[in-house]
Amino acid sequence: DDPEDEHLCGVGIVLYKAPDDSLFVKALVEGSSACNCGIVPGDCLMEVNGKNVYCKGIQNATKYILGKEGTVVTLKFIRVDRGKRIPVSASLVREMKATASPEFNIKSNEGGQ
Repeated sequence: DDPEDEHLCGVGIVLYKAPDDSLFVKALVEGSSACNCGIVPGDCLMEVNGKNVYCKGIQNATKYILGKEGTVVTLKFIRVDRGKRIPVSASLVREMKATASPEFNIKSNEGGQ
């Protein structure tokens, strides 16, 4: 057991898994670094720090996304807009508040919230 494991932090993105194991942004944690970086619900996660995570499942992606508080992780997404594939990338700071239970303070474009 690595004692560092208990201090892993996220970036404030709640993901959901499609049937093909690709991962999409479901929501963003309010006040997290993900909130103001241009990522929106529906974006498809492609890479984490240059590692391909497309269609490789949620555990594979989160092991690269989570890390020590204050460190930076670079994520690459694809957004499909009117039939065009638009690459979106963001360098986000891992923070403890962004790792809170996803039920709290979720900012989502669904349901007019």
